[in-house]
Amino acid sequence: MVWASCWRVVPVRVAFVSAFQSAGSGQRAAGSRVDRVEIGPGDEADVDFMESAVGLVWRALVLWCLLLLLLGLASLVGG
Repeated sequence: MVWASCWRVVPVRVAFVSAFQSAGSGQRAAGSRVDRVEIGPGDEADVDFMESAVGLVWRALVLWCLLLLLLGLASLVGG
């Protein structure tokens, strides 16, 4: 590592790495334990939610297929 031989770069690199290590979840920061923040609302996905998500995926798939079909037709007509 060529850049590590410069005395001005090494302290910045060490401070940068140690800042990310202390910011990680479950790591000790200033002598106390940092707990992981819970992501999401915490509610379990029910059947209605999953059905609406599947419907959204199908609608997006049909939209992309129609778009590709229109682009294909445009290229055939345009020559």
